[in-house]
Amino acid sequence: MWALPTEEMRTQRLVRLHYEGPGDDGTLYLILRLESPSRYNIEANARLLGKSVFRLMVRDDRALFLDLQRSEYCRFDQAIEISAVPLGPLPFDVLPALLLGRIPARPDAEGVAITENGLWGFRDREGRRWTLVEEGGRLASWTLWKEGSPAVWWSRDGDVLYLSAREEELQLRWRSGAPEPLATGLTTPAIPEGFVAGTDCG
Repeated sequence: MWALPTEEMRTQRLVRLHYEGPGDDGTLYLILRLESPSRYNIEANARLLGKSVFRLMVRDDRALFLDLQRSEYCRFDQAIEISAVPLGPLPFDVLPALLLGRIPARPDAEGVAITENGLWGFRDREGRRWTLVEEGGRLASWTLWKEGSPAVWWSRDGDVLYLSAREEELQLRWRSGAPEPLATGLTTPAIPEGFVAGTDCG
């Protein structure tokens, strides 16, 4: 439910992501190049084959984020927080899992149990409550709860994935293209000449 299968390793694919939120909506084309859950690149373009908007390069417990429009960079250790998506700091290895239809969290030591209403549920390492629905051995939906109410929920409709956040009035919708073999190995992240440290790195 949260771990990526081995056949996803050393692949690359295009993810078409549409977002809607207060005062903003649009489409990004993400290129996910995945060596392993802790070694990958995500590059975002505003248009298919257009100029890149940002690039995230993760290598084990460190990551480099490049804002290619502002020529700014941010460095992260262990986790990254995406301000538009209220899931808290995301450990690096769960971000590709989220894009590929897995739960972006792991159970605490008590593991996963069936809740009183028949759903699968668990508490993550931060004590947050999650529930999930499985259909035919495949994850169909999950919900992150806050103070007894759904805060973020995700669902699958065929090959289209949806993520919504109530308070933020946010909805994401994305579809992944077929995986292809990773063309080349991932290079060592480097800050391009002329880039400066970002002032809003979380």
